[in-house]
Amino acid sequence: MDAVFQKLDRTRSSVGQARLYDMMRRPLFDGAALKARTARIRALMDDPRGRMKLGKILSRLGVQREGEVFQFLISTSARIDDRKRYLYLALSGLAVLVIPVAVLLGLKGLLLVAVVMVVNLVLHYRFKPTVATEAPSFEYLHKLLAAAERLGRLDLGPIGAETRELNELSRSLKKLTRKTLFLATPAGVSGDILAMVMEYVRQYFLQEVTTYYFVYNEIIRRMDDLARVYGLVGEVDALAAVATIRKETPRMKTPEYADGVLFEAEDIVHPLLEAPVANSLGLQEKGIVITGSNMSGKSTFLRTIGVNQVLATTICAAFARRLRTAALLTVTSITNRDNILASESHYLVEAKRLLDTLSAARGEHPALVIIDEILSGTNSEERIAASIRILRHLAGLNCRVVAATHDRAIAADLEGAYGNLHFTHRVEEGGLEFDYKLREGIVEAGNAIRLLRLLGYPAQILEDLGEGPRGGAG
Repeated sequence: MDAVFQKLDRTRSSVGQARLYDMMRRPLFDGAALKARTARIRALMDDPRGRMKLGKILSRLGVQREGEVFQFLISTSARIDDRKRYLYLALSGLAVLVIPVAVLLGLKGLLLVAVVMVVNLVLHYRFKPTVATEAPSFEYLHKLLAAAERLGRLDLGPIGAETRELNELSRSLKKLTRKTLFLATPAGVSGDILAMVMEYVRQYFLQEVTTYYFVYNEIIRRMDDLARVYGLVGEVDALAAVATIRKETPRMKTPEYADGVLFEAEDIVHPLLEAPVANSLGLQEKGIVITGSNMSGKSTFLRTIGVNQVLATTICAAFARRLRTAALLTVTSITNRDNILASESHYLVEAKRLLDTLSAARGEHPALVIIDEILSGTNSEERIAASIRILRHLAGLNCRVVAATHDRAIAADLEGAYGNLHFTHRVEEGGLEFDYKLREGIVEAGNAIRLLRLLGYPAQILEDLGEGPRGGAG
């Protein structure tokens, strides 16, 4: 899904990107929630001027290159030192008090001011690297709060709840917004005399240090509000991004949501393929077993189904001419590999994954279960027997199963409990050709031996092999 996310991501900010990434991994299982999110995305799609306004604000927030603000926020309370905070506040207050004393005492008073200034300058420069290190986080936090304030002024129906809440939060966070700007842009030494004077004033009164501790205290005190701002701005950006990619991609359609356990797709394709071959599939009363030869398209089609179901239940879109589905949990067992570090074989890894699949299919949510090459890590006799039992068990649960296998015997035994579809190939003069079209029934022949011949295996190996062992699709 990471590659799919990267292709679909049209967010303008780091917080939006994080929210969209999270959104695409948290499916909605409530039909009403899916329809509500669909309506909001559709409304943003139909409002190009509104999307343009959002884009301008969110582009100013932009992507954070360093100092990730969420990690900065959640780690703040662990680093605050109250003793130092009170010391710096006291020294800052002392810097103010000695000025009228200096006026009264004359030269002695000026010496006192000089001592205070030296002490504060030393503390300022000792503390400056800390502020400089965290300046990118303060800068982005300021941008986030400023973006929240601007978003709060908008009147956009699809995101009205978010903008109204941001408006209320922004008013209560104004002081923190100003202070974070102060820390994000510390004054530096320049040729401008006024700037130099102002820098010395900041140093004398320990403004940078005391502001730093004020901001930290405010972050701790207002952590819930800041987390809410982070979430709301991210939500707005993510929804606008989905609306944008939908407008850019005519092939993306809005799914139809229904109750029950079903998945009906017409001309469905995988979003990452440049020239995909569309196929259709209907899962209503029972699941499907797909047979086919090597490279015929089984695994790609399973991924196509899984990806589109995830997209349908997260960003309310699908790469299909039509998709009618329910709020199904997508459960997959695809590309299981051995685990050397855990001393687990391919078969053990797959068996554990299938057990997790069975548990998920018995869970509170109806599921779409997708299994590729079931139990491929063991011998054919035990694989076929165990696979049939597992698939029959799944057929009785609150789920719909799409399973792909090379074993025609599995498909034949399950006929009636499952529907049968297949991919196939053609033998041409130059080799094998695939059209990647899904057909009714069980595949008739495999291509494993033909592939060995095409690859140039020695004749003594290929001699008398014929079309390979019975029961397999190659």
